[in-house]
Amino acid sequence: MKKYRVLLSLLLMMAVVLLLAACGGGSEPAAPTQGEEAAPAEEAAAPAEEAAAPAEEAAPAGEARDGKYGEMPADSVPYGDPPELDLGGATVERMPIDQIVTYKALDEYHEPEWVTALVEAGELPPIEERLPAEPKVILTSGMSDGIGTYGDAWRDFSACPTAGWNNGAGVTAGWFGIESMSFNYQALVKTGPLFRADQDLEPFPNLAKSWDWSEDGLELTMHLMEGVKWSDGEPFNADDVMFTWEDLINDPNVVRNGVKGEAFNLDDQPSILEKVDDYTIKWTFAEPFPRQLFYYMDEGDFNVSPRHIIEPLHPKNSG
Repeated sequence: MKKYRVLLSLLLMMAVVLLLAACGGGSEPAAPTQGEEAAPAEEAAAPAEEAAAPAEEAAPAGEARDGKYGEMPADSVPYGDPPELDLGGATVERMPIDQIVTYKALDEYHEPEWVTALVEAGELPPIEERLPAEPKVILTSGMSDGIGTYGDAWRDFSACPTAGWNNGAGVTAGWFGIESMSFNYQALVKTGPLFRADQDLEPFPNLAKSWDWSEDGLELTMHLMEGVKWSDGEPFNADDVMFTWEDLINDPNVVRNGVKGEAFNLDDQPSILEKVDDYTIKWTFAEPFPRQLFYYMDEGDFNVSPRHIIEPLHPKNSG
């Protein structure tokens, strides 16, 4: 009975509120009585226009700058607005991969003056000793705008925090995080630029600069870049690839970003990778010409790791 009285009281209160709202809001203004004159509409609107005028006044000088892309803090870096971009109108010219990238030694190399100073001070070896025997060369035939101008400002952004990144342990900051800006490891091949190639069956070369199929398509021999060095100066070779394959990709005790070894299985049979020499590796497959597996040898899945750094920290060696 008590609940019924409470409910009835609430309903009565709601009815009163609705009645007051109906009486007080939305009604037409009363018509002027005889002898009164209504104010012209133009005169009534004039004060509103006058009131809006102060909003057009500029903000006090020194507090902020109204840039093309929004309000800028007064202490921001004084770069001008970027040039206008002509977006959406260009058609990508697809061409053979060997017209976009190649591997070859050049007659001469160049470096910034501050790097040359480090070489002269004995803190760095000469540039010829730092580069691979045949560096990767991006050809100008694949550049619609040419090679550009050395230097200038680089504008970029990150949608993710730059802290907490441990790619080897499966911790990632996302494709817009720091690893996207400065990827620390390289993969055997690249599939991302395939939108520029005249085919999409086989990828761009990377650490694997070339490869050959056996006649039956069951074996794939990859030739690695020679003279590549890790950031500490240690040489890269097939041992790093084999360590990545055997102890990271195929070890169930290792949690990492990217695929596991089962992704390379064909007809329930594992794919086999072996070292031929320091700069040659060979795949053996259960099916002929499994080109889809190239996409698992790409960045994010087959990032080759430095054996000399990570092997001592591996679970089988660190207890």
